Amino acid sequence: MQRRHLKIICLTIFIYFCIFSHAKARILTLSEAVKLALKNYPALKSLQYKLISLSYKKKAIKTKRWIKIDFEAQAQRYSEPITLYPISQPGKFPPFTQDLYSWNLIFSFPVYQGGSLSEKVKLSNLESLLTKTELFKTKEDLVATVKTLYFQIIYLESTKAKEITLLKELKKERDLAFLRYKAGKAPYLDLLHFDTLLKEEEALVNKVSYQLELSKKLLAIIIGLNSLDFKVKGSLKTNLNTNFKNNNLFLLKRPDVKLAFLRIKKSETEIKLAKSAFLPRLYIFGSYGQRFDSGFHDQKEMWSFGIGLKFNIFSSGERIYTLLQKKEELLSAKSYLNAVMLKAKQSVMSAITEIKTAMSNIKLYESEIRFAKEAYLKEVLKYNKGVGSVMDVTDSHQRWLKAELALLKAEFELKKALINYQLQTAQILNTQGLKP
Repeated sequence: MQRRHLKIICLTIFIYFCIFSHAKARILTLSEAVKLALKNYPALKSLQYKLISLSYKKKAIKTKRWIKIDFEAQAQRYSEPITLYPISQPGKFPPFTQDLYSWNLIFSFPVYQGGSLSEKVKLSNLESLLTKTELFKTKEDLVATVKTLYFQIIYLESTKAKEITLLKELKKERDLAFLRYKAGKAPYLDLLHFDTLLKEEEALVNKVSYQLELSKKLLAIIIGLNSLDFKVKGSLKTNLNTNFKNNNLFLLKRPDVKLAFLRIKKSETEIKLAKSAFLPRLYIFGSYGQRFDSGFHDQKEMWSFGIGLKFNIFSSGERIYTLLQKKEELLSAKSYLNAVMLKAKQSVMSAITEIKTAMSNIKLYESEIRFAKEAYLKEVLKYNKGVGSVMDVTDSHQRWLKAELALLKAEFELKKALINYQLQTAQILNTQGLKP
């Protein structure tokens, strides 16, 4: 019996261990979140499949440079008999037939196409580069979003802890005020004051809880997790070692600037392709096959070989208008590049301003915390001596905690500003050890 009870106890302990170990939330690091997002985000997969399709498109265009062979078979019936094949020997007439059957292998080989094929290959390469740059841009935006949400969760968790601490302190002070009111040492107004503060603080705690849940849901959706059973770890403290002097060097690395340059190259290539329509086409052609009548008695091998020249003389202005269209698109692409460069410079300057503003706010709130802490200790000392009031103590304590909350927000704003700066200068992937 003792062994049986021992087995039951061991089994029970094992079951509880399994349940609690399974229920324990996983720790999700920032690098893990970024890797999961890059692995599961649908937009990235779409662009990757597009790159594969463009590689096949390029191969299909290259095949147009080589020989093409077609097989053709025909069965024909004529109203009057015709010769089965042309005269091949003097004095010998070919047989006549009303039913004519034939098969042919027809081949063609482009010798010169006005440079259109090479320009189409260049266009295909440019499309691949455009898609790769879009992929790079999507990765940067995705990493920036993941990092922002990750640090937002850290900020909200810290804020929630501070708000809960403040709420507990208010409840304690409200209980003390109630005792003083019962003893006749505090007015009823103090109780109303504390009740109002408690309601406001409970609303703030609920608001932060909802925001925290929403942030976790958004992060889980982006990185492809099906549950919110994870915790993040990290600090909002930032060691800023960023040099803001060489920002123009980073502008050319931005994906939107690269896309603008590639669009100019694409327009230039399309102009060359449009000009190639004015040039002649030279090709070699030929065929080999057999003809025979309905009884399959007379068969004759037939072959042909030649060289052809095709030159469009008049196309109702289509080629001219196409060329003019591509030239205007080139001017549009150049103007678009200037607009993108201007926007990029503005974005970088705004990001730097946000960083400097956040750093200034951090210094301000650190100073305010020191002041609020000393003020709180002074009010406590006055209250203990019977000089001050409980409301003064409460107000000073709230100011202290509110300053700490403001510091948390300023540190989060600095994190966001730094992430935005890394995004605007195309450095955000490098900060995570990722390649473009």
